[in-house]
Amino acid sequence: MCGEHIVSSVVPTDAAAVEPLANDDVGASSTEDSSPTACRRPSVGGRTGFDARELQHELRNALTAAAGYAQWLDRRSTSWTDERERRALGAIRQGIERACHLLQDDWGHKHGPHLELRQLVAEAVSQVPPLRIGDVVIRVLAEEPLVGRWDSEQIVEVLVNLLDNAVKYSPPDTPIVIEIAREADQARITVRDRGIGIDAEDLNAIFDGHRTELARTVAEGSGIGLRLCRRLVHAEGGHIGVTSLPGSGSAFWVTLPLGEGSLTPTSERPGGCEDQIGPLS
Repeated sequence: MCGEHIVSSVVPTDAAAVEPLANDDVGASSTEDSSPTACRRPSVGGRTGFDARELQHELRNALTAAAGYAQWLDRRSTSWTDERERRALGAIRQGIERACHLLQDDWGHKHGPHLELRQLVAEAVSQVPPLRIGDVVIRVLAEEPLVGRWDSEQIVEVLVNLLDNAVKYSPPDTPIVIEIAREADQARITVRDRGIGIDAEDLNAIFDGHRTELARTVAEGSGIGLRLCRRLVHAEGGHIGVTSLPGSGSAFWVTLPLGEGSLTPTSERPGGCEDQIGPLS
């Protein structure tokens, strides 16, 4: 683009990038204690004292209580007449289930059934807050289904994190565009926003838990989201990266290996097939 400085970053796959999350300090860069018996003491709301296992235990307790109340509401929802309330409850339950999955100890790729990527994107979009759901646009740039043997919960978690960042760091009533495409034997998902953007010197660091100074002034956060995305994507044999124009927005992309269920591409749709996601009404 003439007169504009667009910067990009691809996150490398390495041993440090796929270590279990529980072995890292929450929201910190990749410094690590070499002692196998050392306890991690992450900061939680400004307080310290929990190691990773204790923190997992406390989070499971909180999620168990939340899940119980969600089930209670689900039983009562049969008499609800407002579809928005029923969809909101469904989003709450999905969020609890995703969080419980992330607290499991068996991190890594699980070979499940063949999944179609558009279905996973639709599930992630259902978690976008009601006030921004009308800003979401899905562009399908591949004619054929994009199918792979991915862990559906991990892929949805990645997409939810990328959409959450787009929501937090872009103004209301600006588009959040999700593009679904094929590149050779890879599926590619791109999440574009027109938000604050990222400076070149910060592009790699944001995948290590670094939050830029501007990001800290715009929205709260721990920095853990993109670190988590990197680990989950690499566990699926994929890659993640970002292209950004400071002050104009960012485009986070993920590539995933396709499975046998994906047809050999015969054509692409010029301009893509575009779906506008409407508000909860």
